[in-house]
Amino acid sequence: MNEDDLLVDRLSILPKPIIHHILSFLDISHVIQTCVLSRKFRDLWIDLHIINIDDGYWSNEHGFLLNDEFQKFVDNTLLQRDNSNIQKFCLSWDRPPYDNHHIHDYMAKLVTWVICVVRRNVQQLHLQVRYMPPPCTFRYSTSLKTLKLVNAWLPIQVESESWFGPGLEILIIENCQHHYPKILNVNSCRLKYLMVKNEVEDFVGSCELKICAPNLTLLECVGYMYKDYCLENLSSIDTVYLDTKVLSTANMKESLGRCLNSILTGILCANSLTLSVEGIQTSAELPTLSKSVPILFPHLKYLRLKEWRDNGYIHVLANLFGSFSCIETLVLDRTEGPYKSAKANWAKELVANCIFCKLKSVRIQICKGCENELRFIEYLLKNAPVLDSLTIITTKVHSGDTEELEDFSRKVRSLPRASSNAMILFP
Repeated sequence: MNEDDLLVDRLSILPKPIIHHILSFLDISHVIQTCVLSRKFRDLWIDLHIINIDDGYWSNEHGFLLNDEFQKFVDNTLLQRDNSNIQKFCLSWDRPPYDNHHIHDYMAKLVTWVICVVRRNVQQLHLQVRYMPPPCTFRYSTSLKTLKLVNAWLPIQVESESWFGPGLEILIIENCQHHYPKILNVNSCRLKYLMVKNEVEDFVGSCELKICAPNLTLLECVGYMYKDYCLENLSSIDTVYLDTKVLSTANMKESLGRCLNSILTGILCANSLTLSVEGIQTSAELPTLSKSVPILFPHLKYLRLKEWRDNGYIHVLANLFGSFSCIETLVLDRTEGPYKSAKANWAKELVANCIFCKLKSVRIQICKGCENELRFIEYLLKNAPVLDSLTIITTKVHSGDTEELEDFSRKVRSLPRASSNAMILFP
């Protein structure tokens, strides 16, 4: 390598699309600072198609937001930018205003910014804000494909059937406050992916979730459940992730069976289901749940049960297995929490010779090697005629106890099998 090669500005000679891609991972405040690097970088940021703005970079020495400086910076950034389209706009501005006057100013400024990027035909809008802007700021956009709302107070307008744009394909609502609306209405002909994530118990309130989306293929309901569900026309649904975590109120626990029934009835066309059963197996207020689940999921091939227990209300799980008689792959993720293991009669609870008739692959994770697990595996091997493989992954505790692990493994391998091709693996 000669001296001329060492003097070459290798960053500036990169094609503009590659430089833009690199800058798209940075906050816009850092992107603008690159204008001092070279003449090429002087105006490179003004037509950047991906803009990230985070108020976390605008704190004083005490950690408080420099709100006026932050707002002026965002104003100038959007004003000095050229008229080219914006592909993705990410704004993180969720520090609470001090009083009602500041809330009004906050909303006015937020609306101004959102309208500005919508006029630039923004395709992906990610807002981690204190209050969701009025739907009128973006619902008439034909370019908006992705909308992500994080930590925002949802307005009552989300009860309307048309609160977001007609071309929206991805909608993510994460840890938002639901105290104003009674119904979160998701009605769209083009929506393909929906995620509602409620990790904070107090944020759900008494809100219900209503979905009507004939082209929806992927649905994720994570965290605490809504008061009730109405799922209509999900004819294209393929993959579903569902938590059954319920609020601590007695009313919510009593309504779990009804909510689960509403959800499962709406996703009968699904091919893959990941279901967290912690709420099901730990709620004693479920006397009618075993009678309320759908009869059959004719298309379901993959089933994963998370936070599964071998002893908690197994009649409920047994009834669920009866509804999932077409599955080919079963994954059981055992809960790691300590609890007493009571005896469970799986053979009595499960309907023999019809539940696992198409099952080919089973994976049991965090297996503790207890008697109930052995009984379930015994029933499984007896009633799975086309089973190819059974993989059992033990807990760290048992992995360190060689003698106990070998004894459990020996018992499992000695169990009779309906399938002569079934392999039992202890990786």
